[in-house]
Amino acid sequence: MKNYMQMAQTLNSCLRVNMWKALFSFLMMSVLESLFMTSFSFFAMLIISSRENSIAVFVISLIFLFVGFVFVMILQYGYHVLLLRMLRNEYVTLGFLFNGFRERKRIAKASALYSLGFILAFIFCQIVVLVLKIRNPDFFTGLSLPELAGRIFAVYMIFVLVLLVPFSFVWVCLADNPDEKVLRCFKKSFVLMKGRCFRFCGFVIYAGGFWLAAAAVIYALSLFLPKNLSGAASFLASIFEFAYFIAAYTAFVRMCMAVPLFYLNVTGSLVEIENAGKLPAPAACLPESISAEVTADSENIE
Repeated sequence: MKNYMQMAQTLNSCLRVNMWKALFSFLMMSVLESLFMTSFSFFAMLIISSRENSIAVFVISLIFLFVGFVFVMILQYGYHVLLLRMLRNEYVTLGFLFNGFRERKRIAKASALYSLGFILAFIFCQIVVLVLKIRNPDFFTGLSLPELAGRIFAVYMIFVLVLLVPFSFVWVCLADNPDEKVLRCFKKSFVLMKGRCFRFCGFVIYAGGFWLAAAAVIYALSLFLPKNLSGAASFLASIFEFAYFIAAYTAFVRMCMAVPLFYLNVTGSLVEIENAGKLPAPAACLPESISAEVTADSENIE
């Protein structure tokens, strides 16, 4: 296997050619995902923000949340296909982002399994919150809604990472094996990731590189900016926000591409792709009649 630096060189080489395609596709995917999740997670947000403990509301919110996750995961498949084709120097258009809808019979099943993982993480998160409320009723007292949501989201993301990181290669496995059953692709991803989870997570962060660090620094500095700014200070704050936008989205694109790149490295396909352009040109083969004429001409010249 190649090390982080060697894989990063391949990533940089690919993005020098395809950055705008990858970034524009990511922006479109982000907008569509936001629309889906905003539409389907309304009841789930009610559970977090209200004190009502109705089982019916809880079940309805989970159903809406599940459907929203399914649509999001279908788009994620398309984006992984697009990035995988970029790494292989294959033809790429924006239409590949919607490949999951074209292959909806297989991809909907995989998306449902992924979404089930998100729902389980959500349930675990609710259990943790409930336990904290019972053991320490004052734990959430005095917190604003954004602070409360932020803490719950942090716990939720921990559960998501633990449950789903071993299956990070499912989309590329499905794309590479169109006749393979969905469950076998989940199993293959688990086997490929076995013993490599920390190395994989490390490379995803490493792939973010300078852009991820810049986004983190800009975000941290923005927390100290006054909320009410005017004049030149407001203009500088806008530039600050634009810089954060560029750095964050560039980092996200690089980190997304790190997933299929790591997969190619694990399966050995990355070496084959890189060596494909280094193979010597095949020797020219002439028909026997032409070859005989060329030989005779050369003898006559001598």
